[in-house]
Amino acid sequence: MEEVNVNGTRHVIHKCIAANVGCLVFTSTTHVVIPKKDPLFLAAEHLAKSPPKDGYLFGHYGRTKYEAENTCEGSQWN
Repeated sequence: MEEVNVNGTRHVIHKCIAANVGCLVFTSTTHVVIPKKDPLFLAAEHLAKSPPKDGYLFGHYGRTKYEAENTCEGSQWN
């Protein structure tokens, strides 16, 4: 999962940047979520940061998707 979700995302980002792609749409998963009881649950998506690495993540899959999200957030497009 790490190879596809994290390294694969990084590879796609680098190829998009090299090809001067203007925008990459990344879709994550409900396995990386803020629980409904958290006040940020109803906030606009752009206001919420990813949860802490060990908070609210559901298994290895959730952790790899979290890392992929952080890879996108830290890319040269931001």
